Amino acid sequence: MSSERGYAPLTTYLQQETTNDVVLTFDVIERILGKELSPGAYEHVNWWDDMAPVVSDQARAWLDAGWHVDEVNLAGNWVKFRRD
Repeated sequence: MSSERGYAPLTTYLQQETTNDVVLTFDVIERILGKELSPGAYEHVNWWDDMAPVVSDQARAWLDAGWHVDEVNLAGNWVKFRRD
């Protein structure tokens, strides 16, 4: 469960989203979470991977809300989520 892993606020935010896709900057995600993202979020596209055999804590947050990552832009510090 994502709440046990510290990403529950992101799950809640995405569950309340009314569009089918949403772009969030890393800063906005940090405000939603009330904490900083790990350096890996800024440095490695695979930090955002939600298709890996073992799902990360952060990916569980958006997967639990019915979303997946559609695109990541590390240079621009944003991620696009798409509703499943």
